[in-house]
Amino acid sequence: STLLLALHQLRQQGKEIVVAIAGEGPDRPRLERLIKDLGLQGKAHLLGYREDIPLLLQACDCFVLLSEDEALPGAIIEAVVVGKPIVACKVGGVPEILEGYPLAKMVPPKDERAAAQAILEMLMLTKRDIPPLTFQKWDIAETVNRLEILCRRWLYSGG
Repeated sequence: STLLLALHQLRQQGKEIVVAIAGEGPDRPRLERLIKDLGLQGKAHLLGYREDIPLLLQACDCFVLLSEDEALPGAIIEAVVVGKPIVACKVGGVPEILEGYPLAKMVPPKDERAAAQAILEMLMLTKRDIPPLTFQKWDIAETVNRLEILCRRWLYSGG
């Protein structure tokens, strides 16, 4: 719902932004009501379960994950791999995954104002603003090591 509230705020500022939300879960009826209540029909699309995530990532201008609790979100790793600008909540393993990634903004959970501002900043990037991605920091050995540390931390903290 934070994403929908941020979208509503941006649209009130005159920003013509559309979001597509992939995934399915028990919150769908609540999100459908919120879309209707905020007048976001046609501007916020609930795509449901999808198997074509790589295509969706290629099509989007910015990847947003505003979960309030995340251990090790694979979706963010996928967005990093394809070099997308990312807005995400600073929770769980997210800061460690995005450490040093030049196209990321992290925001506090449940803060639609910060999310709206971060989304706008990421969408305003142009091709010339985006630095060439160097994956020196993300070589395979380092990636495996970091993932192992995150998994161990998650396992030993009780998940």
